[in-house]
Amino acid sequence: MRPELFRAVILDVPFLDVLTCLLDPEIPLSKTDYLEFGDPLTDPQIYELISSYSPYENLQRAEHPSVFLNLALNDPRVPGWSTLKFIEKLRDLSQPPKTVPHFGNNNMVVRVNKEGGHFGSHANDVNLFNSMQELAWLDFLMLNPTEDLGEAQRDWEDHMRKNKKL
Repeated sequence: MRPELFRAVILDVPFLDVLTCLLDPEIPLSKTDYLEFGDPLTDPQIYELISSYSPYENLQRAEHPSVFLNLALNDPRVPGWSTLKFIEKLRDLSQPPKTVPHFGNNNMVVRVNKEGGHFGSHANDVNLFNSMQELAWLDFLMLNPTEDLGEAQRDWEDHMRKNKKL
């Protein structure tokens, strides 16, 4: 992974913990995923190969781009717990941002979709609203390249640190 190449990323229901998901044949679609990725349970070379490119296994301590991640609770393709596991590790390994505006939580926004699945909502107005939020977020990052959000942001961060939530 080369996080320094990007200022921002939108991850739309991503498959980030590939190896762990494939190591559990009880997860829906694991057995069919073996046709695409191979079976890491039975082949050590496949295990090493998947481990070499699986995003979760390759996270490193660094300044990462700002992340807007969409998580769908009703997605049989990507388990929600695997996405949350990735976000927790990414937050732990991320250094405070210096190249983009700092808006808390090491610049990670997670939107939880309770209604739709892997491909979004069945309602077009919800999908349109979600796209609008993503574009507004990108617009903010591009128009405010390295400025922080000022005293209010620092007050919020101090409050969160005192309450051990940041």
